[in-house]
Amino acid sequence: MNSDKKTLSTVYVPIDCSFHDQLLELATFRKEIDIIYMDTKGQNQSIYDRIADVYINKSKEEFLKTNSGLEIRLDRVVKAGDYNNPYESCSID
Repeated sequence: MNSDKKTLSTVYVPIDCSFHDQLLELATFRKEIDIIYMDTKGQNQSIYDRIADVYINKSKEEFLKTNSGLEIRLDRVVKAGDYNNPYESCSID
C-alpha cells in the first residue's frame, strides 16, 4: 500500500460529540452491553462486553477498549447498548 494514499477505511473521522458522551457514560457505569462495530473488512461484528476505557492515541484517533481487551476505533462503532452512532462529526475544521 502506498503510504501517501489513505483510503476511507484508514482515515479516522471524529465522531458525533453526543455519541462520544454516551460512550463515556457507558464506560463510567461499567454496564455490560452489546457493541456492534465494523471490522477492517467492512463487516459488522458484535460483542457483549463492558467498555473499560475511551481514549485518544498518538495519531489523534479515538478508541474504546473493552474489558476483554478488544480495541475499536470510535468511527467504526455502529451501536453501543441503546445508542446508535449518528455518523456526524463534531470535528472543528
